[in-house]
Amino acid sequence: MDIAPGFWPRDFDSELADDKLMPKRGQRADVYIESTTVFVQDLSYYVLWYPQDSQFNGWDDNKAEIEGTQVVQCRLLWLESYPFSDKEINAFADKCLVSKKAKKYRSQVISVTPILEFCQHYESNARYSFISCLYENGTSITLWEESKKYWKVSFDNGMVYLSGCVSECRFWAIIQITEDDRYFVKFHEHYDPSLDECVLINYELKGKELRIFKSAIEMAISHNIVG
Repeated sequence: MDIAPGFWPRDFDSELADDKLMPKRGQRADVYIESTTVFVQDLSYYVLWYPQDSQFNGWDDNKAEIEGTQVVQCRLLWLESYPFSDKEINAFADKCLVSKKAKKYRSQVISVTPILEFCQHYESNARYSFISCLYENGTSITLWEESKKYWKVSFDNGMVYLSGCVSECRFWAIIQITEDDRYFVKFHEHYDPSLDECVLINYELKGKELRIFKSAIEMAISHNIVG
């Protein structure tokens, strides 16, 4: 299931805690989303809300920011495209903090759930394929296997955040390790200059893929940063 990263305007100089700034159930809140999805007004969608610092810096393998990220279920009404009526948002767009391809929507918030909790309970039978590198000799290898360095953050209940990179590509995953040692990728995001894919999945790793991810988690640099 696709999930859209969102830029939610707020007072970024505010000293309020993130839980006071995030959207609330029943609220209407503006959000800027870059997505190829055509949002239908009467349907509900899932949009990520990030803590203040990660709005500008990215998750950066930060435990507190990952834990503070929320999955916002909402209905979306298109308002406008770039250039926006809000001069501050246009300034963010000029600095590439908001994509000029993004559109402004008015959201009607249905629910707000911490991403780790949402991932832990998300179930789906959909298949998933990791993006691969194709070589001249006809062979291919997934970007996860191609990555030479990994970073991880471990959480309670067997949840692990894992990231890697290859050239201009970066990719992130949230993996659930069950008590019987089964590995499920619950969230996956891939970014490069031509593609930004962000999905919620429930994909069980097996065979070669399981070996690749187990090895990556074992080799990963641990970043259990708080704050």
